[in-house]
Amino acid sequence: MPPRPDAKRVFRLGLFRRSAAAVEEEFAFHLDMRANELVALGWEPEAARLEARRQFGDLDEARNYCKREDEQRERRTMRSEYMEELVQDAGFAVRTLRRAPGFTIVAALTLAIGIGANTAIFSVVRGILLRPLPFSDPSRLVMVASIYHGERDTSSPANVYDWRAQNHSFTSMAVLHGHSAVLTGSGDPEELSGADVSGDFFSILGVTALEGNAVFAPEDTAWQGTKSVLVNESLWRTRFGSDAKLVGSLLTLDGNRYRVAGIIPAAAAWPAKAMIWFPYTYDPAELPNSRDAVYLKTVARLRPGATVASAQADLGAIAARLARQDPSEDANVGVEVVPMHEWITGSIRLPLLVLLGGV
Repeated sequence: MPPRPDAKRVFRLGLFRRSAAAVEEEFAFHLDMRANELVALGWEPEAARLEARRQFGDLDEARNYCKREDEQRERRTMRSEYMEELVQDAGFAVRTLRRAPGFTIVAALTLAIGIGANTAIFSVVRGILLRPLPFSDPSRLVMVASIYHGERDTSSPANVYDWRAQNHSFTSMAVLHGHSAVLTGSGDPEELSGADVSGDFFSILGVTALEGNAVFAPEDTAWQGTKSVLVNESLWRTRFGSDAKLVGSLLTLDGNRYRVAGIIPAAAAWPAKAMIWFPYTYDPAELPNSRDAVYLKTVARLRPGATVASAQADLGAIAARLARQDPSEDANVGVEVVPMHEWITGSIRLPLLVLLGGV
């Protein structure tokens, strides 16, 4: 936009501020006036000069006062003129845009689309890629995956059992497996997305229950043990009206009765769409023969001092040992340790960054 033909710019270098010499000259004038008055009253010139100086007061304080007043006056004047110039500039911009309505509309739409797209995409990127996971010390959480013929996959109960028993890198490991169920007996039937999880699954994540417990009792995770479930806060609030008495009560799921052990905060629910969690149980007699049953996801928390690299080396040695012990099942089975945040965002990280760069 060309400059306004009537635009006036003033570059100020203390135009409203008196120099130190001018201030001193003014002080000297007033001192001389008072001294002359005292001489006229009969004072000796030297005594009159000293008395005038005494009556005048602290010269340093007077100098500072004058300096402050000059600076404040200059700031007030500059603010006033800047606001006047801003109003003039705004009026000139509006008149110019009104003379070219087509350009104005295109410019406004371009700005609106650009700002809106940037805001929307950055909000998604921030929520998915930049915001830390809603768990305790999430940088210590990893996923452990089996590698079959070079491809990342889920794992068998036997392999997970061996990893958990033989590793030196994790404080604990837990498994999860999808498990949906139909809730009946409390309003209309509703199919709930959920998961089977180890008893200490949420303890590993560092999640505390809103009500009840966030972990299953040993009798819940024992083979053919008692039936308990953990409920998502969202389901608790929408379906059960935030009733605190839900903990300890019974729910009918797929025709079976389950005791509610606790309420999991919605912000810390994982998998994110899960509304209910069942205890993962497995027949110990079937464990040795389960290496070809590949269906479990595994989450673990690194010990203090352990790193993803050291955990990878640790589990790699275990996998190699298992391959030697049971080459028929584990000869081509590797293992990979992946930071949990990378695991969750891995497939969408690059597309989101490309989209952010594009907008």
